[in-house]
Amino acid sequence: MSDSENPTKCDRCGKDLEGRYTQTFKLVKGKPRLKETFCDLCDQTERWNNYAKTGVICTRMYMDLIYLHGKYATEPHPHLDDKKILEVVGAMEKLKKHVRLFENEVWLADPSLGSVVDKCQTHGMKYEDKKSKITFMTYDIAGRVMITIQAEIYSITLITGSGDMTSGHMGIQGIYSPYDDAAKLLDWAITNHETIAQKIKSDTKVNMGI
Repeated sequence: MSDSENPTKCDRCGKDLEGRYTQTFKLVKGKPRLKETFCDLCDQTERWNNYAKTGVICTRMYMDLIYLHGKYATEPHPHLDDKKILEVVGAMEKLKKHVRLFENEVWLADPSLGSVVDKCQTHGMKYEDKKSKITFMTYDIAGRVMITIQAEIYSITLITGSGDMTSGHMGIQGIYSPYDDAAKLLDWAITNHETIAQKIKSDTKVNMGI
């Protein structure tokens, strides 16, 4: 267990800390106490092991893929399963096709959800489908619009330009979901795009943490 605020070694693998590292804390008598310090590689391995068990793809795995492509393009990764890496790359490529459908059939469609959001006087908007227990939220700020579709613990967030009504500009900003669940969320929005465009309302409680 780490006791130092400036640790030098990873508590999991025991190697010297180089570059980024993660720390976790616990409350002891109401005060935070350092629980564990682990290196970026151990942090990365934990995420991918979780994916192997649950199928959940998370946002930080994006950065992992960039890191993996650069560092391990010509040699095996010391801890991760190459098949799992290719699985996630394949899943994200398939999700991009769902995103393009969403962009064309929801954001740019008639009625255009993009136009509805562009006309809103507040940053945030929200629509809740109580039957399917899915929440659809948008947040427009600094020339960008984030769109989050969430069901229970899983969600996917897209991003596009504010007022941008050109096809091909929307992308994935964040995700915490297995591929199948994320695809279903996007498909739900496509199927219900008219209802969403009609019933989504201004909501000042929606913020950057959507």
